[in-house]
Amino acid sequence: MVEKPSVDSFMNLARGDSRIFRSFLHWSATCCVLLSGCSDPSTALVTGSVTVDGEPAQIGAISFLPADNQGTPVGASIEDGEYTAQVPFGLKKVEVRVSKEMGKKKMYDTPDSEVKVIRREALPPKYNSQTELTFDVKPGENRQDYHLKTE
Repeated sequence: MVEKPSVDSFMNLARGDSRIFRSFLHWSATCCVLLSGCSDPSTALVTGSVTVDGEPAQIGAISFLPADNQGTPVGASIEDGEYTAQVPFGLKKVEVRVSKEMGKKKMYDTPDSEVKVIRREALPPKYNSQTELTFDVKPGENRQDYHLKTE
């Protein structure tokens, strides 16, 4: 019998090996772009870079939400400071989330215990949950770079 993955197993993955988490983010973003209909004539390619305090954001996510709350949000992963997304035309609120490694912790109190990476949001709410960022997506290719600060 095949065991179904649980939410806990996903969270352990997200908190654990960052290479696996990056692969998951990349795969998820690729699926979102492909399933959102790259051939949809009402969407455009949006690419760009994200830096935090002058350094490329290593792991993160970017979301484009309709400014009028009408329509479907679109997201993409940020890897090594770059993102690519297929986004519907129009004015979008943009949320950027970048995790920061805060340390590592042994899973068990044994000498050969697995170690999990402890992460937290690196950016202030003005870039995500209380975003002040917007972008107007136009037909054709769009480029938008974000140079963000932790303070």
